[in-house]
Order: sequence, then C-alpha cells, then structure tokens
Amino acid sequence: MLGITALVNRKPAGSKSLQAIYARPLSAFRSSRVRHILKQSRNLTKALLERDLRNLKRRNFLQSLAIFSAATALSGCQQGNREAIDIQVLKKSVPAALISEFRKEVRRGSLVQFDTVSQRQESFDLLQKWQRNALDRVVNSEAEPSRWFLTDLLSGRQPERVPHLCQLGHYWLDRAIALKTIAPLSHLDVSWPEIAAKTPFRWQYRPTAEPNSPEPLWAVPYTWGTTAIAYRADRLGDWRPQDWQDLWEHPDLEGRIILPDSPRETIGLALKSLGESYNTPRPDRVSGLRAHLEALQKRTLTYSSTSYQQSLVLGDAWVAIGTSQDIAKMPEFGRTVGAVVPRSGTALWADLWVQPRVSAEAMAAAQTGLTQRWIEFCWQQNIAETLSAVSGAASPGLFRVDRAELAPGIREAGLLLPDDARLAKSEFIQPLASAESIDAYAQLWEAVRSS
Repeated sequence: MLGITALVNRKPAGSKSLQAIYARPLSAFRSSRVRHILKQSRNLTKALLERDLRNLKRRNFLQSLAIFSAATALSGCQQGNREAIDIQVLKKSVPAALISEFRKEVRRGSLVQFDTVSQRQESFDLLQKWQRNALDRVVNSEAEPSRWFLTDLLSGRQPERVPHLCQLGHYWLDRAIALKTIAPLSHLDVSWPEIAAKTPFRWQYRPTAEPNSPEPLWAVPYTWGTTAIAYRADRLGDWRPQDWQDLWEHPDLEGRIILPDSPRETIGLALKSLGESYNTPRPDRVSGLRAHLEALQKRTLTYSSTSYQQSLVLGDAWVAIGTSQDIAKMPEFGRTVGAVVPRSGTALWADLWVQPRVSAEAMAAAQTGLTQRWIEFCWQQNIAETLSAVSGAASPGLFRVDRAELAPGIREAGLLLPDDARLAKSEFIQPLASAESIDAYAQLWEAVRSS
C-alpha cells in the first residue's frame, strides 16, 4: 500500500493534486467557507502523517470523512473558487429558457448543471440508492479505514455525484423523511413563509405534520396542480360539469366516464362529493360511500390514469378525470376538450424541491448559496408566470402578488389557477398513517371494482 505521504502527493487523473491545492495560500481563496474547510483538511493531513489512521476514534473518523469529502469536491467542482450547483429534475419540467436566464443571473464562471429523470418514482428510488451507497462506504471505512479512506479520497477517485437539489413528488415526502434520505432546507425562512401565508390552501403533504408546526422545512414546491374533470365540449351541448356530483346525475354520461386507476383518487372524489375529506382514515365507516361508489362504477367506461386522453379525443369517453397539467397539455384543450376544477374542492399535487441528505452532509462546507438563489429565482413573478404558462403547472410564485397583477392569460386560466374558493376546499392526498386505513381502502377498492 502507498504510504500516507505518497497518497497525499499523488496527482488524481484529470485534476490538480490535493498537494497543489493545499500549497496555495488560504488568502488565495475568496470564500471564507472554502478557507475554513481547507484549513481543517490541512490540519487533518498533518495528523495523519503523525499517527496511524486506525487509532482514530469513530467519531473523529466520520468528521474527517466529511472534511476530506468536501475538500475533494472543492478540488473537482470549485477550482478557481467557482460556485457550483447540480440539480436533478423531471424530464422536460424545467423550460430551457429558465435555465438560460438563471445562468445569466448568477456570477460569471458559476457551474449550473441539470440532470434529468424520466419518472417521479425514479427520484425517490435514487434518494434511497445514494443513502445506501453512503452507508456502505462508512461501513467499509470502519472495517478497513486506512485502505479505503486514503486510497479512495486522496487518490482522486471521485465519489458518486449526488445533486444539491432534486425534485420529489409530494406523496413520497413522508417516506423520504422517515428513511432519512433528505435533509432540511435552509435560508428560506423568510421567502417561503411569505408565499405560504398568501396561499388559499394548506401546503400539508404529511399526516404527521401540522401546517404551522416548528419542525424543519423539509421541502418547498416547484410547481403544483389539481385533479380536474376534462370533458368533450362538443358532445355535451350547452351543459358543462361543475362538480363531482355531476358524474352521478347527468343522464348522458352513462358509460362515458373514465375514472383514475387509483383507489385514493377515485374513492377520494366520491368522499368529496359526500362532503368528506380525501384523507378520511376509515372510508368503510362513511355511511353510504360503498353504494355511492358502486353507482358510479356502473356509469364508468374504464379506469385509467395514463391513457384517458386518447379515449377522450376519440369520443369513446365524454368525461375523464386527470391532472390539470396533463389536460392542459392536450392539443385539443381549449377546442373540443374543456376542463373544470370541481366547486366542492379537489385533490392537489406538487413537485417539491428537496435536498439529498448525502449531498447536505458531504457538501455542507462547500455550500454556495446557489440552491437558495435557484429556488427563489423560480418564485419571481415573471419567471413564475413563464413557467406556469409553458409547463401547464402552476408555480407557487403566482401567490406572491394579487391575482389582478398577474398576466391575463394566467389569472383567467381556471384550470391552471382556480378561484380561491375552490382552492380553499382542496387538499393534498396524504400517505395513510395506519395499516387499518390501508386495508380499508384496499378492501373497498376491490369490492367496488368487482361489483
């Protein structure tokens, strides 16, 4: 095995050696945070040269791991003291024009990189993967610390790249927190409460959290939307659906309805039509709910959450339930296809910004402020309006100003930005908090679908 001195002097492939970075005077780095981390790293290197790494206590070792991880990251992505941010997003969720505009706003030479995932589930899976890999590294380091720690970090071998921010569907937030795969966001304690206070609905994604609780800020929204009723305007004459109860009552909708292939969505809209909450913990105890669902089942053409648009376009279905964003992106929307957000309220959804815990721990010393700047950039009124118009999903930045101050195409778009009265009656579908609740929904769903 190479000695400690040799490893410190060894030059990583394609980058400056750590020795060269350590040789630069601290005054050469403009950031006090960078100077602090390099000073600690140099002190640790000196300590390693004076005693056996195996004698380090576990706590000191993990602290050293964080120091050297940050030093390695600084050597790879902050050469020349450049700020850097790596953001993972859902494919096509961030317009290219917004990325270009943000790059113009940040300091020249800053590194702004975007990676994409194809599905929301993939983001949640990657958070777990990054956390598992980080734990594996710690376990291996404790088993053979000198071989793993020095050869992996000081040799220039790059650790797995983890983004500073990533998008996560709101429904996965509770599990991500429970699995400890994300860390709280910081420096948004002024800008976010201002938006939340002006929002007509509650940003409550989790059953275990109160909306005004003092717990950490785990996530903030990038975009949000609703579950809406899409309809064939050319098949319904002068009549237009306005609320959930219309699905049961209008005679022409017999066999023309497509419902979501989701027990929480479909049972939830039936609960809402009876004046109950989407998050009712025991739907089996709601009087008349099963008969209500069975009556709707008899009027339903099929169940689909992903391909209802085609049946609607072909005319097989006259009404379909889907997300506001999916409906808004239909080429036929505004022509033969219309949509409405129910008057009694509906389900909300949101894509959130979260910080992977691995990124937060390994890069804590190298934080540049770009994460905060990016999030708040997306909330600026002009950016929020552009994002909402292009993506078909609303930005929370729209709530920063009075509705009258928004562009006409935004404030008059009832599907994108429903009136406050409808939004105030709407809610996020939260994960079920007990096994009894999960069983109750599953059994009711099976009973209705087989009726």
